[in-house]
Amino acid sequence: MAEDNSKAGLLKQVPFFSECSPTELDALSGRLTAVEIADGADVVREGDDTREFYVIISGTADVFRDGALVRSLGPGDFFGEIASLFRARRTATVTATSPLQLLVSEEPGFCELIQGTQGLHRKVIDALARRLAPTSL
Repeated sequence: MAEDNSKAGLLKQVPFFSECSPTELDALSGRLTAVEIADGADVVREGDDTREFYVIISGTADVFRDGALVRSLGPGDFFGEIASLFRARRTATVTATSPLQLLVSEEPGFCELIQGTQGLHRKVIDALARRLAPTSL
C-alpha cells in the first residue's frame, strides 16, 4: 500500500480504520497477524465455525453465498465481522482470486477490542447493516 509497512501503518491506510488514533491502531495491530493466501484458495467457508476477522492488504477475493457470487473484495475491504461479533457460523465462502496479503485477527479478544475502541464498534455495525440491507426483506 504505502511506505509504512507496519501493521498499524497498513491499518491506517484502510478507510475503515483511517479515523482511529495512533493508540487505537497500535492496539488493533497488536491483535493482527499478517498472512498470505494463494490464488484460488478458500479463506473461509460458508457454515464453518471459525471466528477470525480479516483485512485485505493486497489482492482480490470473491464472496459466495449458497454458491452464488455476492461481491468482490480488494485492498482495504474486510470480512469475517459477522462470525467474530456474533459468534455465528460463517455466512459466506471467501475465495482468493489472486494472491492475498491479509491481516487476520487473533482470537479471543479482538471482538472485545473492537467494542472497546471508541467509534470502531459503530463502524463495524454500520458496515454490517450496509452488507445485509440488500438481502433483507
